[in-house]
Amino acid sequence: MARRAPAPSGERTLRYQQVYDHVVDLIEAQGLEPGDRLPSTTELAEQTSVSLISVRRALDELERSGRIVRHKGVGTFVARGRIPAHPARSGEL
Repeated sequence: MARRAPAPSGERTLRYQQVYDHVVDLIEAQGLEPGDRLPSTTELAEQTSVSLISVRRALDELERSGRIVRHKGVGTFVARGRIPAHPARSGEL
């Protein structure tokens, strides 16, 4: 999923969007690779000054977009890239 454009002046950026953008920036700025661990939800909340609810929403969006994977009790990690499906090709192995 592409990064969203900044909100026009006068409009507020949603809190979860701030976290979403922060995580994307972390991945890019630190050159994180698939499998690299990301900060915990608590650390992300502290880094972005938002609630844990907003952090969880951002992580839900990042997981849906395929950017991260979460393992309960283990952590949040950069996801491996998805293989794009080709509707015209049959399902071969």
